Amino acid sequence: MNFNSMIIALVIITVALIFPIIINFKKNKASGIASAAVIIIVWIIVVPLAITSEKREAIRQEEYNKTMEFLDSIKEENPYGNFIEGKTFLVGSNAYLGFTSLPNDCEKLVFEKEPWLMFSFGRTLYNLKDLKDIEFNYDGCEYVVENGALYNKDKTILYALLQGRKDTSFVVPSSVTMIDSYAFAENDNIRTVSMSNSVTELGESCFYNCKSLESITLSDNIEVIPKECFWQDSNLININLPNRLKTVSQYGLASCGFTKIVFPNSMVSVEKSAFEWCRELETLELNNGLEAIGDYAFDSCNKINSVTIPNSVVYLGRRAFSIENVTLPSRFK
Repeated sequence: MNFNSMIIALVIITVALIFPIIINFKKNKASGIASAAVIIIVWIIVVPLAITSEKREAIRQEEYNKTMEFLDSIKEENPYGNFIEGKTFLVGSNAYLGFTSLPNDCEKLVFEKEPWLMFSFGRTLYNLKDLKDIEFNYDGCEYVVENGALYNKDKTILYALLQGRKDTSFVVPSSVTMIDSYAFAENDNIRTVSMSNSVTELGESCFYNCKSLESITLSDNIEVIPKECFWQDSNLININLPNRLKTVSQYGLASCGFTKIVFPNSMVSVEKSAFEWCRELETLELNNGLEAIGDYAFDSCNKINSVTIPNSVVYLGRRAFSIENVTLPSRFK
């Protein structure tokens, strides 16, 4: 009930009671005074309550109107940000970015607060084929962009090679120890990559589907080629397996274009489908010391002439090879 309704109701009640009070006053003066006092007290209590209720209602209405105005103002805006000049995109201050959140045609990103990402930088940015630069305009920024690549401030982590960088070769700085997941993924320009032995870790899918990649020199201190690392790099012909390499993970080197692979003596395991669909692979030399070859590890590598499984292998997965000329250790015969 609003203020006006409460006052009207109070007036009606007062009018309805005034005549019985007057009659009662003539018969019993004390009783009449008491009845009148009750009405006065009711007015004293109810009127301030009505006023307070009216103010509260006004405040609620004002807050509601402000909320609706705000919602109307952002209804037509991109919650992830807006273009501010040409192909420069200002990322929204509350944007929670996935790998399809940003416009594909932007050439520059501007962050005015710490990026909030669902995935790695590489996966967030790999659809932005024209992206050439990123600007970070806030205090305490931990990122730096140099030569078309995004790093942490100390340049020990390479987060992403920007897709708009048109150079076909890239040398990983000697300060880098880790290449993050999806850092080079889906890059259509890069043909050659080299890195020093400072790199000790590769992230998952970091060179995934680089169709133009032909040659890469890996650090000898890498021990694991992670899941989907070079998957679908169909033109990758030249690659060295690091001297300390122990494991090639699932799809780590699947669907590549090289013709020869020689395992270093450090190799311990080849996981499921690690080299599957390497249809140009002709020569495969496995090391003594290798212990496990997973399911489908070399399936559909039909050009391999022959292969000898070392005596050190204790696990050989189903359809690890799809060729017939495979020499097995006695334990598998």
